[in-house]
Formats: sequence, C-alpha cells, structure tokens
Amino acid sequence: MGFDPSYVSHMESGRHNDGHSYRLTKKRLLRNTGDEPVTRYLIRISVDRYPGAPDGRWRGAER
Repeated sequence: MGFDPSYVSHMESGRHNDGHSYRLTKKRLLRNTGDEPVTRYLIRISVDRYPGAPDGRWRGAER
C-alpha cells in the first residue's frame, strides 16, 4: 500500500425521523489529487444504541 493522494474536503451528516423510523445520511466530497482514479473509498459507521446515555446503557423501569 502506498500513499493515498485523496482527501475529504467536506463532510455532512443528517438524521430524519418520520414518526416511525430514522433515516441517517452521510455525504462526503472526496478530492482526488493523484493520477489514478479512486475506485473504492471505505467508510466506518458507528451508532450509539442509546444516545444520550453516558455509559451507553438503556435505563428502563427501575426495579
């Protein structure tokens, strides 16, 4: 693997709830400054199961 001459110049993300489910979007503007075409660009998506919970656990009905 060599040096990758491409970079993300702009990134935007969004979340939309229609009352039943969420739709998540992520847009990236990838700039290629090299001579070869970019044929793959891997991304990783990480989701919090319970957003807002500091330890990531759901606090349901206390027993």
